[in-house]
Amino acid sequence: MSIKKIFLTTFILVVGVFSTDAQCLDFAKSVCKKKLGTFVHDGNYNASKLAEGEEAELYKTFFFDQKYRISICKDNKISKVHFQIINKQGELLFDNKNYNYTETWDFEVKSTQMLTVIIKILKSSNTPPPPSSCVAILFGIEKREN
Repeated sequence: MSIKKIFLTTFILVVGVFSTDAQCLDFAKSVCKKKLGTFVHDGNYNASKLAEGEEAELYKTFFFDQKYRISICKDNKISKVHFQIINKQGELLFDNKNYNYTETWDFEVKSTQMLTVIIKILKSSNTPPPPSSCVAILFGIEKREN
């Protein structure tokens, strides 16, 4: 496991935010939050600068009887972001590669559980590759009518 991956994973677990600078945080707030649509943002802005080929993991607990939206948002310098959702048994629950690298996914869990979101910045055909750019992962919960 690379030092950067270990640092990012530890940072996410300890702080709950995966932000390396204010620029990425501002990007997540101003651009990415809109992608949640009618879903209520959970209040966490998970954003970091990543370069092509880099991977990061984020651990999050999801609760039974809630509908969620995950939204991946990227700077235009990045061609595609591959993301997967895996449960603690290692089962693949979602892979955006099977859905033309979509950047959003709506889902419900059958029981309260912690899931791992793995993102990887895919290599583009650009030579040389662009420098690291902002990537954000935001979560929304469907608003319920009482």
